[in-house]
Amino acid sequence: MTIDRFDREFVLFRERALSRFLSKVCNHPILSNSKSLHDFLTSEETVSVAELWVALSFFVTLEPISLYFH
Repeated sequence: MTIDRFDREFVLFRERALSRFLSKVCNHPILSNSKSLHDFLTSEETVSVAELWVALSFFVTLEPISLYFH
């Protein structure tokens, strides 16, 4: 099965997922103070969510990052 990345349903799904992810990160007590997050949210350049994820992963301990989101 192939997914058209420009399909309206798929784009809306990804938009909601990104919104939930950013909401959780922005409300996290440690990650919300991250310079990487601030740069991502205020940058006029294109930054991928994957790049943000990698940058934020350095702010957490060796525990899996999924422990920080309920």
